[in-house]
Order: sequence, then structure tokens, then C-alpha cells
Amino acid sequence: MASLTEDLESDSSEEEWVISDPKQTSKPTHHSPQQKNSTRGRSRPTLSVASFRMARAYLPPSLKPFQPSAASLTNTKLPAPPSTAPLTTALPVQSEISNTSAPVAVVPSSTHISNEELVEICKNMDDACLVNRLVNVYKNVEIYIRIREIETGSVIESRLKDYLHYCDDPCDFILNTLVTLSNYFADNPKNKDLTSKFRRLLASNLCSALAKFLDTPLKQKIEQCKQRLEKQQPQPQQQTEDPNGEVDLISFADDHEEVQNENVDLISFDDVDQDSMQQDTSDDDDYDYKDDDDDDDDEHVITLAEMLGMPADVFDRYTLTRDHQLKLVQMIDTIPSPVVVYYAMDVFNLPALIASGCELEDDGLKLCRSLMKHAYYDEAVATIRKLALFSRFPPDTTADHFFTVGHGMCLPTLYADHPDLQKQLLSFINKQLRFNYAGNLDIVPQKYLKDLFDGTDKTQQLSRLKERKFQKDLVNCGAKIMKELDIQSGDDYYFILLSQRYACLRYILAQRAIQQLEDDDTSIDASSNFNGLIDLVCQDDPVLARLAIKELIDTGDVVAPPYFASLYKQQDFYCRYNALPLNQRLLGVVKGEQLSRHRTQFSRKKPAKPQPESLYRLSPYVKRILVNSETTLLRMKGVLASSTICGLDTEWVPTFAKTGFVKTALMQIASDIDGYVFLVDLKTIFEPENTRLYHLTEEILSRLFQEKTIVKLAFDFSGDLDLLHLSMPSSKDWQIEALVDLKNIKTSDGKPVGGGLAGVVNTFLNVSLNKRQQLSNWEKRPLTEEQIMYGACDAYCLLDIYYVLCQRNHPFVKDLPRSSYLNNSQEHLSPSSLTISKNANSFFQTTPPPLSSFTPSPSLLSSSLHRDPPF
Repeated sequence: MASLTEDLESDSSEEEWVISDPKQTSKPTHHSPQQKNSTRGRSRPTLSVASFRMARAYLPPSLKPFQPSAASLTNTKLPAPPSTAPLTTALPVQSEISNTSAPVAVVPSSTHISNEELVEICKNMDDACLVNRLVNVYKNVEIYIRIREIETGSVIESRLKDYLHYCDDPCDFILNTLVTLSNYFADNPKNKDLTSKFRRLLASNLCSALAKFLDTPLKQKIEQCKQRLEKQQPQPQQQTEDPNGEVDLISFADDHEEVQNENVDLISFDDVDQDSMQQDTSDDDDYDYKDDDDDDDDEHVITLAEMLGMPADVFDRYTLTRDHQLKLVQMIDTIPSPVVVYYAMDVFNLPALIASGCELEDDGLKLCRSLMKHAYYDEAVATIRKLALFSRFPPDTTADHFFTVGHGMCLPTLYADHPDLQKQLLSFINKQLRFNYAGNLDIVPQKYLKDLFDGTDKTQQLSRLKERKFQKDLVNCGAKIMKELDIQSGDDYYFILLSQRYACLRYILAQRAIQQLEDDDTSIDASSNFNGLIDLVCQDDPVLARLAIKELIDTGDVVAPPYFASLYKQQDFYCRYNALPLNQRLLGVVKGEQLSRHRTQFSRKKPAKPQPESLYRLSPYVKRILVNSETTLLRMKGVLASSTICGLDTEWVPTFAKTGFVKTALMQIASDIDGYVFLVDLKTIFEPENTRLYHLTEEILSRLFQEKTIVKLAFDFSGDLDLLHLSMPSSKDWQIEALVDLKNIKTSDGKPVGGGLAGVVNTFLNVSLNKRQQLSNWEKRPLTEEQIMYGACDAYCLLDIYYVLCQRNHPFVKDLPRSSYLNNSQEHLSPSSLTISKNANSFFQTTPPPLSSFTPSPSLLSSSLHRDPPF
């Protein structure tokens, strides 16, 4: 039994370790056969606490610290310190059962690219990994935008530029990534998430990161270089010292021998050969003399890197070279989407190489044509302008291509700020539109078609000229350029102006036919609103008058053509055109010309209603006053001085029906005093001979809009104010007070009200608002009865809405003063629609509600009744 005990102790002593006190000294153990039977007296190897701390420090932070137990101390060996592994590699995990390590793969995040990943990607210049991570994280445009909103300051390009210095060649890395990105999108055409916009966002991020990296300040470049050099150098193993100040000197026999073999003994007490030292000294002297001779021949230039004590290639990473630019130029032919080259053009300073007059101008032309070939017309226009390649893209041939593919509206941007080129383009468009009026109907004077008939003009018509949509693109493009050049009339571009007016005329006649279909009434009076617009377009222009008669006949109207032929004295044309067969009613010489649709092909905008709807009407006591003289202006001034609440609205002619400057034609002001509605005839007041009326109107309106005690009710009044500022420039200086816009009003349960002012009237007054006269000629005098009624209703209905809101104690009027009109007699109590709406809501009563139901604020009433007159 004693020998068995000795054998067990001897076996365990070979592997046993004891954690000793720091002050305990370790003695080396010498193994020999003679000592095998005397193991009891032999000291065991020990492991100090300091060495154990060092071993634990080398464990990966994601793993639990190694804690030896009493049972395992005799059966395990302390592993060597592991090397730090990248985040994306497998980490060894110490098994609790065995001594084997189980690899665990770290799965990259699907919603974020970590900084550690970016470091590894940049170190390896792994463009495929970067593209894959960008696509997998951002996925599509919508998710990209959401993530960008969350990232804010830590956006991907800002973080990527902080780690590009780990690349051996950051510019080349970004170029390779752009190529990989282009190929990735081209190889996955069925993935609907990989849109061209998504590719543009990712490519822009990469280029933005490189641009920021190239602009890195010098101090930051030095710091980045130091970080990179420190990580490249191996870390020396340091001795650890315990808290008591003692150094851990424990070593293993095997390791000690390796260290002794590898280390070089720098201390030697051998005798030095004096002859060899002298020889070396003489060699050094000779070498120095040779260096001096070389310095005399070639003066050494001290670089910035040498001055800073950095490697010679420290700043190469921050330098854009010609090789990088040439590589980007070559990508025009090699990548599936040349638009990627466009995204990187600025950061690689490509215009300095491929712009007009530069060395590689032909490559710039190739890039523009490649962008057009792949249907990137906006980018092609921007590239042509940036490279100043206008001479390679003349207006006539370029316009032919752009209009044919449906991108004609890019041309105004292409030739912007180049008047000569713009006029050449206008001339081309004008000649193309001329073909639409060169038929045998003699509608257009022959002087505008002379060069076409005599053969002096060899312009070929475009293949799609017969299409109305194509003609519209030509007209819109020409009109936009003419507006930029401030060309409002003239024979040089006659057909552009004529086509613009003709398109407007066709729209008005089409809307007129739809209204007649809905009303089932083709009489002239039933279409008075559109008749005024037709007159606005055709007045004093026989060409447009003949075109109007032609369109009315083509649509199948049998009542309007003779009426307008008589009005514009075009009876001969009416009789001649009406007698022609359909195949001879061609306006131009374009093959396949399209005629306007027949009225039977139009469809209703509104569904037919089984019962007539109740319309908003003014009460009989409402007084409509047309203000166009000094007397009526002074009368309006006196009424407004006593008002508490006013309703405002303005009217003007539709901008599409008039080529010149549009001004406010009418302003409606409804007062809460005695039911007055003033229709201010600004069209008359703005006439040059009415200067006195203009100044008086300007004074009254200025006081009204700036008066704090008068609440001005309006609906979506911002557009009205903008046009009023243009019509009356002094109004820009008004400090507008107490203007309440009902545009954002909500129902009692908090829901928004749709449908414009008509929707608000229907919601709170339970009646419909007739908006038919909205599209009418508000500049024609005298105004029709329908126009006067429409204008008055638009302003006065705001007061009626206000009264109903007060009755309901609606939150919208919580802070508004109550009208002084509420103190007037009950027989004139609004809303005005009480007299006509028998089936309205419960708050509409056949007899006016008591004044107490409005519960006006006494303080507000008193202040409104006894205030100083504002006028």
C-alpha cells in the first residue's frame, strides 16, 4: 500500500500545479531516475497569481474567464495565450467536458455594418464583401431611407472614410467596389428591390466616402498613419508585475530553451579583433566620401513624409493619380451601367481629362452617348453641360433624338443660359409645328408657310409628329424656353405660340362638351362660363376663331358653330368647312393626323344623381355691391369700419387661357354688418386712367388686412395673396393680422374635411356649393349674373360657416371674437341658407335660433361695439 501511494503521488506530481503566494519563490525541479522514490521531499512547480492574471487577460472577452477548480487543476494544462482573431472569424470555445475547442461562427448583423467589419473589409480590400453587406443591410430604397434617418451622424459614408486608410490603395478599392456594385445589379435583374435609384444611393455613398477621405486634414492623416503602423508592428511581450512590486519570473524548461536559442547574446566579453575594426572604419570613411560626392551631383529633396518621420508612401493613400482616372474612363466600356461612372466623375476629377478641349474628349463624348443609350437622359444632360460638349450635340439632331424617345423636356435644361443654342432649338420646334397647319384649309396666313411651299426649307418632319402627346411636348418645351428668353410674341416663333393657344382652346371645348353632357343641355346660355373663356382665347384672332369653329364641328356640336361663326364673322369658313367630307378636313400635311374626339366619346366627370342637390344660395337680405367707383369705395370703407368678421376671396382668369400677365380681377369682401357683400372690380381699378381709384382701394385694403380687431375668414388664401402681391406690389409690405384660413378645419370628431371649400360647405351647411363659374372669363366686363352670384356666395358662405361653428361651440372658433352682428335683430340672423334648406341638419331651423344659443363673450362683444373705428 505504501508503494502504491508513492506511485500515485509520483504520477500526480508530474502534472500538478499549486497557485502559490506571490512571496513564495519557485525552485527548479530536476528529474532523474534516482529521485523517483523520493518524491515526498521534492518541491512542486507553482503558478503565481500574476501569471494567472496574464493568462486570463489573453482570453477573448466574449468568453467566460478561465477559472481552474480543485478537481481540474491536476488534469489540465494552462493553454498558451490565444492570438486576437478578427470579428468575423470563428472563435475557439473551451469545452467544459473535454479539452477540445468548438468553433462558433459570428453571424454579421442584418441591420448594421459594424466598424470592425469595415476595418477588415478595408484591410483586405474586399469589394465583393462590401457590396454584399451594403445590399443585405439596406435591401431597398425604402429601408435605406429609414436606416439613414436612424443613423444620422453615423452614416455609412462617414464611417467608411474613417477606415479607408487601412487600404493599400483606397481609390482603387472604391473603383473596384463600383465595378462590383454595377455587376451585382446587372446580375440580379429580377430582384425588384435592386432599382436604379437604390444603385445610385449606394454608389453616391461610396464616392462621398472617398471624397471625404481625400480631404482628410494633415494632422488626421498623421494620426491614421501612426495607428496603421502600430497595428502592423508585433507587440513585444511584457513582464507583468504583481501589486506587491515583484516580477513574475516563472518559465518552463522547454520554452526557456527556445528563447535561449532564438535570442541573440548582445553582451560579449571576447577580445575584439583590432585589425578588423580598423578595416571597417576605413570602409566607412570611404563610403562617406562616396556619399559626399553623390550629394554634390544630386541634391536630395526632403519630402514632407521625411520631415514628419513617416514612411515615404504615407501620403500615397490620400492621392488621386492619373492611373485611377484612366481606370474610371475604361469602365465606360466594361461595366453594365455606365451611369456609375457619372456618379464617380466628380470625386475622380474626370472633367479635367474628358471635357471639351481636353486630352480624352472623345471618351467624354462616349460617356454621354452611353448614358443616352441606357436611357439616363437627366445624367446625360448634366454630363454634356459639365463637360461643355455642346458643339458635339447640336440642337437639331439632339432634339430629334430626345423628342422621339419622349424626353424632350430635358432640352430646356441642356441649353439653359446659352441663348444662341436656345434660339436654334426654338427654330427647330417652330418648323416642326408648322407641318400641323400647312394643309388646304387656309386657316393660317400663307406668309408663315412660304419657305415650306417653295422648297427652300429642307427640314424633315419627325416620325411621331402626328401624335397629340408628341405635339404637346414640342409646345411645352418651346413655351418654356420662350419664357426664359422673355419672348411673348413675334413671327419668328409664330407656330409655337399658335399651338399653345390651340391646345388651350381644345381643352376648353372638351370641358364644355363634358358639362353639356352632364347637364343634358347644349344651349349657349347653359355654357356661359366656357363661352367667356372661348372669347378670351379667340378675340381679335381670326386664326383661332376658325380653329374654334373647326373643333366645334369636329366634336359634333350643332348649336355652337353657327353662333361663334356669327360672333367672329367667320360664316364663310363655317359653311365651307362644314360641307367637307371627313377625309378632307385635315389641318396639316402630317400623315395620320388625328381629329378631335366626337362629343359622344366623352364621359361624365360626376355620376348622375337621381335627385337634384340642394345648392347654397344667398338670403334675400344680402346686399351685393359692385365696387368700381369712388362712391362705392367710400361706402365699403364705412361698412368695414364697423365690421368684426369678414369673408374674403379673389378671382382671376385661368392662367392656361391667357398668355400674358395674369392679375387679380375681382376681390369679394363679405361683412357681418347688414349682409353686405362687396365685389371689388380690380380689373377696372387697375386700368391706367383710374389712378385715383387705385390709391383709394390700396388704402382701404391696407387698413383692412392690417386691422387686428377685424377677423378675416378665408379658405386656402395663400395663392390669392401671391397673385395680389403681383397685382398690387404695395401689398407685400402689409403686416397682415387676424387672417383665419379655414383650409385646415376638422369635423367635430377630429377628421379632416376634404373637397375644398365645397367640401366644408357640405359638411357644416349640408348644402352643395356651385363651382361652375370658377373657370370663366373674370376679366370680361360686364360680369354675368352667374359670375356675380358665384363671387358673392364664395365670400358669404365663410360667414355662414362661422355662425354654425359658433352655434356648435366648435374648437376652431374657440379663440375667435363673436360677431357684433349677433346683437342685431333676429329677423336678419344668419346663416343665409336657412331660407332655402328645408331638409338640412337639426341646427338649421325654420325660425332663427335665439341669440343666447351663440353665447357671445361679453367682453368681446363690448370691445367690438365700442372700439375705435379702424378706418
